Amino acid sequence: MTGRGEHHGERRSWAGANWAAPVTVGRDGGLRVYPYGDVWIIEADTPLPRLGADVDHAVQTALAECPRGVVLVLPEGMSDLDDDSLAVLRPLVEHAEAWPETPLVVACHDPGVLEQLRERLGGTFLRFVSSMLAGTAQVADGPEPLQAELVLPRHPASVGAARRFLGRTCEEWHLEGCVDAGSLVVSELAANAVQHTVDQIRVTLVSDGSTLRIGVRDQTRDAPATVAADIESLNGRGLVVVEALSASCGALPTGDGGKLVWARITAS
Repeated sequence: MTGRGEHHGERRSWAGANWAAPVTVGRDGGLRVYPYGDVWIIEADTPLPRLGADVDHAVQTALAECPRGVVLVLPEGMSDLDDDSLAVLRPLVEHAEAWPETPLVVACHDPGVLEQLRERLGGTFLRFVSSMLAGTAQVADGPEPLQAELVLPRHPASVGAARRFLGRTCEEWHLEGCVDAGSLVVSELAANAVQHTVDQIRVTLVSDGSTLRIGVRDQTRDAPATVAADIESLNGRGLVVVEALSASCGALPTGDGGKLVWARITAS
């Protein structure tokens, strides 16, 4: 779940986007992205095969904002789900399964396409509705996850601050079983971010009541190395530790040119 590099029409920041002034991304500006309350909306105005990987990139970037949910609205004139369009949508299944507490909804006005979506992509964590408003309503009607956030400066002391923040938050949320593994994971992610960021880091904790998702956001697109050739490399070793302690982990691009590295912890 790592998105890297510039994509067609990508603006450097999603800050300030709204319904009247959406972020325009994708080939020929074929995707309009904006927040609707605490849900991010992605409207496709261009046929999906032409947009290609830009759809997946926009979804990843929206998820990196840690919203209540994400709604992808398919082109209004779409009347059939061909194989090329299906291939564009398949990566969304992985994201929906990796972030189950953040609903990922696909909206389509055509009832025939909607039925095809349910038949060909059903049985996954993806949700399907007939309109953007139906999608946002479905997100709002669902359980609201617990969420906490802490912004820290680019300083070695921020690693300890991130660890203490996780400990306090887990105690408040009655997730004591996540503290030991979570403390090691957030320390490794924060240390990696402090070393490579050009600005402050942002630590986000999200829970559905039984698992804990840890996210650390920084201002560099350099993807974290999973396996280091040099065994003495702290970054490589640290991220191996993260993979060993987490049920799943990954990285997402952010709308300001950085990345969000995340890991999911289950209570021991």
